[in-house]
Amino acid sequence: MSEPARILVVDDHPIVREGISSLLSNYPEFAIVGEAADGVTALMMFREQRPDITLLDIRMPGMTGLELLAQIRQIEPEATVIMLTSF
Repeated sequence: MSEPARILVVDDHPIVREGISSLLSNYPEFAIVGEAADGVTALMMFREQRPDITLLDIRMPGMTGLELLAQIRQIEPEATVIMLTSF
């Protein structure tokens, strides 16, 4: 069996982060390596954890998801990032 995909969940709404993490924790194919409520914390966690997948909210206060995506791409151009929104 292969290692689970390491996932970083980034959203400024706690209930969204908790919901996504709770849902994915039911699947052995996924391992949540971190949760962040803002772009600065998420960038630090990305650097430390190097997740396989980053689930990223587009609209966040301070550093937006798109700004964070640009920062992530500078660190790891081939990073897998899934952008989320709840307009």
